[in-house]
Amino acid sequence: MKYKKALFMLLELFLRVVINPRLRAFSLRLCGAHIGHNVRIYEVQFLNLENGFDNLHVEDDVHIGMGCKLDLAGNVFIKKGVTLSPGVTILTHSDPGKHHSSPICSEFGPFVSDVIVGEFCWVGASVTVLAGSVLEDRIVVGACSLVKGKLESSSLYYGIPATKARCLNLG
Repeated sequence: MKYKKALFMLLELFLRVVINPRLRAFSLRLCGAHIGHNVRIYEVQFLNLENGFDNLHVEDDVHIGMGCKLDLAGNVFIKKGVTLSPGVTILTHSDPGKHHSSPICSEFGPFVSDVIVGEFCWVGASVTVLAGSVLEDRIVVGACSLVKGKLESSSLYYGIPATKARCLNLG
């Protein structure tokens, strides 16, 4: 298991130096990620690669900006037409220190939960999406927001935590 994780970490480092975002998407597909067509993935960091890249599911026409961090402890589903702006972090787990027996774990137990980003969402720069969050279709999340829970479709959200500012008229 240690060698397998080490191999995945080496692949992750290699993916960071692949210059072309379309070639990076193709390379991820070869590494086991589920990547659609017309996907551009700029320099990103992948966390928790125990399962390799198998937990990454990206549909067609997706743009993942520079400096994004994607936690692959659980599944990350990025639907068609999504734009993740630079610096977006998607977390699929929470762990206050299970590996070193932190007493905080008794109050805040570790968990893994999938994240879903619905079709045609635009997630602004430096947004953090916490484990278990679901963004329905056609959502805009303002820069530097913290997403937790379920966000309703065709809406604008922003803030810490992200709250609904208004509905979007997207005909």
